Amino acid sequence: MPTNAIANAGLRVRCNIWNLYIHLCWQTAEQQFIPALAIASAVSGNSVAYTNLALLSAQVKDFQTAIYYMKKYLLLVPESEDARSCQDKIYEWEVQITK
Repeated sequence: MPTNAIANAGLRVRCNIWNLYIHLCWQTAEQQFIPALAIASAVSGNSVAYTNLALLSAQVKDFQTAIYYMKKYLLLVPESEDARSCQDKIYEWEVQITK
């Protein structure tokens, strides 16, 4: 698939996810985000997609998955500006799991 086609497919999926997100359909948005993550990675190696998937997972109270994706993001960009806040989110979600 040419790069433009991949980018267009990614944009289409992102628009669908955003629409589900604003209508509070968290689980469906999370399920559609996984293929979008593959597209984003293929296009640009977009590691930020992992934080978005982590936040969507936390929104549906799937804290194990949220932690997994946030750790994946931190492994890819350990020196990012938001690394500290991402790690704090992981700590927050770990507390939620033990409740």
